[in-house]
Amino acid sequence: MVMTVEESLAGFELPAERPELNIGEQIVTAPLDVDSLIDLSQIRDRQHPRFRELKDDIRNNGLDNAINVAQVTPRRLAEYIRFVNHTWGAHYRLRDFKDVQQPDGRFNLIVAGHNRTQAVREIAAEVRESTGVDYRVTIPSKLMNNPTVDQIIKKQYSENIHSGVVSEREAMVTVERYRWGLGKDWHSPEQFIAMQSTDGRMQRNLRDTLYFERLPAIIQKDVFDRHMPYLAGVALGKALPLIHDAKRIEASAPYGPLTKELHDEISATVEVVLRGLTAHITNHPTMRKNAITAQTYIKSEAATYKSIVTRATGSSSQDIGFDELDLPEITMASPLEQARKQRHAAELELARTLRKLALNPHQDSTEALLRYGDIIPDLQATIAGDVTKANELLYEGLNTPPDAEILPMLFEDPAVEQIAV
Repeated sequence: MVMTVEESLAGFELPAERPELNIGEQIVTAPLDVDSLIDLSQIRDRQHPRFRELKDDIRNNGLDNAINVAQVTPRRLAEYIRFVNHTWGAHYRLRDFKDVQQPDGRFNLIVAGHNRTQAVREIAAEVRESTGVDYRVTIPSKLMNNPTVDQIIKKQYSENIHSGVVSEREAMVTVERYRWGLGKDWHSPEQFIAMQSTDGRMQRNLRDTLYFERLPAIIQKDVFDRHMPYLAGVALGKALPLIHDAKRIEASAPYGPLTKELHDEISATVEVVLRGLTAHITNHPTMRKNAITAQTYIKSEAATYKSIVTRATGSSSQDIGFDELDLPEITMASPLEQARKQRHAAELELARTLRKLALNPHQDSTEALLRYGDIIPDLQATIAGDVTKANELLYEGLNTPPDAEILPMLFEDPAVEQIAV
């Protein structure tokens, strides 16, 4: 005779029921096909030593920690894609993922665990190639039921901050968290920092991230693609307001509000300057890998702009003396005209810089040079031609330094001055 539950409990002293306090959400874990997962991360960690260690560990010991996956409707995925594209200048489209739409109409979006997923994918590809068997590979996943964009961003921020990820990925999720809540949950960088943590080290890291957040998306991408150290990006972000102030002074508009047209001209000039600085870093064999060397270079370049600002702000508004800044025709033009001239001069310098770097490009930096040149008409095609010519000269065994015979040869047609107009 099988005892009832009540009978089996007879003679036992039952503890009083305790009230429950649930910290966090209730987790549902399930294996998901790794080929069904959507990865919208802007980080490329494959070349990072930690990624190789992670991959070896998963290959040898398996994967213990489940990734976080949001199972979202097409509308919710479209909303998140819109946010990612707006934040990072990406170009994702909902239809890009039609092939991985699930039978219930939803999509499996990776929220946290991008590196683990990439490692499993690479291991699976290696096994499939070596065995010739098209294995179906699953990965343990903690599921979120159609979360909002706000919930996705908060989960990414929480998971990455507490998991000891590399600084670039932490920066990415922090920027997304900051931009999503700006104007709703906080209204300034300092308010955001104060609301996230009271730990001094954590606050310094957040402040560095918000310096990085100032940069144009094209430069942030070079950090995410490992062409430039993250701390070099932070240093550029710190220098950005200084460069902006210097360019504003050079345009004879140091005080008061700017018109939108003048503001846009000055901002465009600043971006051109930043592109030139970044091009030097990403094409330098030491600076592109060593943050301290890159930071030293940025500080030395920023010193020039600091001297302009110091000389101007050290004088009263009546005797600033712009003619002492050695700028051509500055007293005869309006601030907007001067800003346009400054932008033209910056574009001219960028064109010279990119074409010079194209003579001896690193094998993975040609794409970056072309991206930086997209701000100037026809410059991309010219840089591509420079790279081809440089490779032909190297193939022929000509190792002439760029500043000698080769540089004038490449500048003959078309002239840099014509490209920059």
